Amino acid sequence: MNDKPDPRSRGGWLAKDDQIVFYIFGVCPFLDIKQYLRLMPNKSPADIYHRFIEIMNNPTLQKRLLNEYGNNIIYKSSLKFSETENYVISKIAEESPKNCTKFIASYPYLFNPTRPPLTVTKAVTRMKQENNSISERNKKFTNFVESIHKKATLFEAMNSIKSKSSINSLISNNISNITHINTIRAIDGMSTIVDSLPSIDEPPKPRKKLSSTTPAILRDTVSSVPKGTRTLEDYEAYIYSQFQDNDLSALFGYLDIHRITKTQVYIGRSSPKIKSDIDLAPYNMQTVCRQHCIISFCSDTKFYLTVLGRDVIINSQLFYKGQIIQLKNRDMIDIGGVPLMFIENPRFRKKLDELNLLDNEIV
Repeated sequence: MNDKPDPRSRGGWLAKDDQIVFYIFGVCPFLDIKQYLRLMPNKSPADIYHRFIEIMNNPTLQKRLLNEYGNNIIYKSSLKFSETENYVISKIAEESPKNCTKFIASYPYLFNPTRPPLTVTKAVTRMKQENNSISERNKKFTNFVESIHKKATLFEAMNSIKSKSSINSLISNNISNITHINTIRAIDGMSTIVDSLPSIDEPPKPRKKLSSTTPAILRDTVSSVPKGTRTLEDYEAYIYSQFQDNDLSALFGYLDIHRITKTQVYIGRSSPKIKSDIDLAPYNMQTVCRQHCIISFCSDTKFYLTVLGRDVIINSQLFYKGQIIQLKNRDMIDIGGVPLMFIENPRFRKKLDELNLLDNEIV
């Protein structure tokens, strides 16, 4: 095998080095980046990032990467499975190890795409032999997620993403709450709702009217990110200012404010045949089911979420298909990898309280 350094780049990057570079910034979830940077102790994070950009802009380097290793890149480099990959492996082991290859073909984004199916199959078999149950893996994964939540909030993560001037700050700030934005390129081309937020010291700007059923990605961006660190209360105050009288509540995502105007809304990924009241397709997450869950406002004047598809994570707790969970203001919801915050409309809640008071007076 010809594994000579690339003469056109400084530092002598080998094909196997390029493989690790591509994995870190092209495939690896943000929560695992810091772990895999240790595979290249002689390179700084900035060097690795610039090499990734060089690979993405150079067809010759891309061809060398593919021709040299093909589908055995990860196998030859012996990279360990990430915690998220182990979590998926445990679910495959619980259901049917025989369908492992078919599962990987159907959901390739759950693993590094260059990882051979045989490697995953062996991992599934090993996990079955070790009797590592799904409940044990769920508990370990939940603890893993909770430890991340303690280090960074969702909104600190979004602010970190907008500070792209230094790759070191990107890695040092744990932004793992946004686990499924898998590449730097995706972030560079994305306009988020953070871009449209006013400065804390400025009054809120008039909000463009958004469809209550099919949210549009906010495209208007401010010239620069406001200085200072926003708190949860600042974002909450901004959302409150955008509520209209007919809004019951809203789901705040990093692309849009998804307004809930009906007592029952379906949330999922719309297709020509299946429509969702709140369409999460703009988040480009294939892990969102066509009809993933329902949020209902019931006669007890409380909001409930019913899981229809895959798992839903609420405040770091995992819920399965068929479960019904009461929602409270400020609940953090992960729907197929899309992080959202549930916010009640205080004006709607005030009206309910007034009606209840009136009913009591009549009685």
